[in-house]
Amino acid sequence: MGVDTFNNMAAMRQFMGVCPQFDVMFELLTVKEHLDFFYELKLANPDKKVKNGEITKLMTDAGVVDKKNALVSHLSGGNRRKVSVCVALCGNSKFVLLDEPTSGMDLGARRRMWNMLREYRRNRIVLLTTHYMDEADVLGDRIGIMTAGQLTCLGSSMFLKKRFGKGYKIFIQKMSDNQNSSELLKYFHSKLGQDIAVHTDGYSELAFHVPQYHADKLSGFLSQLDQAKDLLGIKSYGISVPTLEDVFFAVNEETTAQAELAAGGSPKNSAIKFQSKRRNRKAITEVGKQEMVVFNERSIDDLEMSKEKSVYALNPYEQSAELKSVSSKKVVGTSKSFWEDFKGVLFKRAVVYQKDPKRLIEQSILPAILFVAGFYICQGAY
Repeated sequence: MGVDTFNNMAAMRQFMGVCPQFDVMFELLTVKEHLDFFYELKLANPDKKVKNGEITKLMTDAGVVDKKNALVSHLSGGNRRKVSVCVALCGNSKFVLLDEPTSGMDLGARRRMWNMLREYRRNRIVLLTTHYMDEADVLGDRIGIMTAGQLTCLGSSMFLKKRFGKGYKIFIQKMSDNQNSSELLKYFHSKLGQDIAVHTDGYSELAFHVPQYHADKLSGFLSQLDQAKDLLGIKSYGISVPTLEDVFFAVNEETTAQAELAAGGSPKNSAIKFQSKRRNRKAITEVGKQEMVVFNERSIDDLEMSKEKSVYALNPYEQSAELKSVSSKKVVGTSKSFWEDFKGVLFKRAVVYQKDPKRLIEQSILPAILFVAGFYICQGAY
């Protein structure tokens, strides 16, 4: 905006707002006092009516208006992040830096913050960093992906998906678990081409990978698939487009291969190594673990456990049968483990009650007294 940040910081503060990664707040000030203070620092509109209106709207949109007179030291982590975002936006800031603004928020609060930022980004320049790919997809007009500390690609969400996306995935739910998948694969080959591959093959669900250059054939193919569902033993089907998470993995794979090539190694081996890590991550999801979004290779490495401790670290090409056998087994508890757990719970309760005797009265003695009193009252009534 034509302002020297080194020599003219006073002018810079008038239109710049910052939400750092960690909340920087005055613990003895309330939510409204924070916004009043930073509003004055930015030398915004001196009219108190305008200032109070803007601050009230910010707190309402962020969902902290009911906490406006509460000290920030008494707020939860999610509400503190909301206040930090409000501080960055107050005073009609034209250039806003948001470093992971929704970290620590639950899903509902995060979605509400997305809607708020989409509204407030009008007539503003907003630079946002995030670890959530869906957040970048919803909020970003232009998205940059960093790998190994360097910006490797930059563009709109649609451009990145078209450039780095690996194609479409068609998910099919089978009518029976023991249905043969080869017939479905032959049908896909006859209609779309021999380059259609099976992405995943589970008990009741099957997924096919369709390269992006088959996009013009998909409309007619899906109409034919609709008519042949019963004949092919298909209960239902769906299709998914490439996501930003897929784009990230593709970018990381290319960057890793280029680094391997620059170091004198084989880019093919590097790509195979990265693919194997993705399979390990997918295998963890298949046995009921909650899928997590991973943004660097080190995070994926942390998920790989030793072969002696878990089945997840098996060779990725040998995981399918092992995982199926693990997921089909039932865990049967023994009486010994039950009594050990029971004694552990009692010991924990004893420690809690020793630290806070009021809990003993509230959770054990008072309910027992009320139960006995209620029993005698009911007995007298009848």
